[in-house]
Amino acid sequence: MDLVFELERGIGISTYESLDSSASSGLVYLSVNGATEEDEDVPEAPVYLRSVTGHAIPFDTIGNSETGRALDLTHGSFLAQLYSSWFISQSPRSFSSLQFVLNPSDVPNRYCRDGYMGYAPVLFGPYLGFKADLSLVDHDESAALITSESVDFHLDFVNGISVPRVIKNGISSTIFATWNMTWTMFEHHPECRTMITQLPTIKFTILDREHRGVVDVHVEPSEYVLIDYQSPGTCHINVATFRSGTQFVGLPFFRSAGVLVDYSQRQIGFCDPL
Repeated sequence: MDLVFELERGIGISTYESLDSSASSGLVYLSVNGATEEDEDVPEAPVYLRSVTGHAIPFDTIGNSETGRALDLTHGSFLAQLYSSWFISQSPRSFSSLQFVLNPSDVPNRYCRDGYMGYAPVLFGPYLGFKADLSLVDHDESAALITSESVDFHLDFVNGISVPRVIKNGISSTIFATWNMTWTMFEHHPECRTMITQLPTIKFTILDREHRGVVDVHVEPSEYVLIDYQSPGTCHINVATFRSGTQFVGLPFFRSAGVLVDYSQRQIGFCDPL
């Protein structure tokens, strides 16, 4: 039987070999609303990670030894030695948590719509990653506005994504062309929460070893724009860019895709989750 967990507040996730917070943002903690918190505000990790069926795994056997609070998913982790694969997606039970499955069986048929999953080589190294072509698709998905080819991404669990500058500039251009506004003006417009439907969708075309597209993941503006309900009229476009190195995909991506990492087969799979 698959071990299915709900990753909630206070569970840290690391996808990096290095946990030096000054070098990367790979060690993060999930809060109820999907945002990250400072270390001192995060409660100690539970003694056991309990599955939805009641099965318990001692947390210190799969957490990072340096912190004791991070679920370590790196290729050289103890978890990778105990379990050959894992699957993660938006929880079907709660929007505020992620579904995490250890050694899942028959993933396409049990966890994916239409029983389909596209596979690509997983990029091992200081992170877990993959290659993808990117494109901005207009709000009615009738045309690709801008594309960027063969981009390296790593898995992260912050509440945002990063993309090549040409893609981020394309979002800015859409905002200016549609409303004659800057990025910042849009985020502070009192009607921004109703305007996000006019923003483009970010399409990831996952690439296999031959650089052929195997599956598309669509991250819609409702996923990458965070609405601040505590401050009416404020939205946050959680899209960044790095000048060099790999980009990252965070929680907006995992709300749109189910992701399987198979250590033994050295592959990563993507699908539209149930």
